[in-house]
Amino acid sequence: MTEQQLPEGWQMVKFGDIAKHISKRVEPSETDLEIYVGLEHLDPDSLKIKRHGTPSDVEGQKLLVKKGQIIFGKRRAYQRKVAVADWDCICSAHAMVLEANPKICYS
Repeated sequence: MTEQQLPEGWQMVKFGDIAKHISKRVEPSETDLEIYVGLEHLDPDSLKIKRHGTPSDVEGQKLLVKKGQIIFGKRRAYQRKVAVADWDCICSAHAMVLEANPKICYS
């Protein structure tokens, strides 16, 4: 899409201007968080997390997620698995954690 094709009032920006990629990793056994979100817990076309696991269910480094951050399943991205975290948790390393820029994106 070019700037000439944008709807009136819109502007083209770089992805990094609207969201920040968060990549803080943690060991599940070394966190006091009680919720683990894997890609299997994300439903296509839904921004809600309706089920989850616990950190004791998994091994290896995972990503730290804070309430309000976005979890995007980067493995098989065509499945459109994305959700907004309702709580602090950890998630699969096969995801991306994003934080919206509050100056540009608001709910």
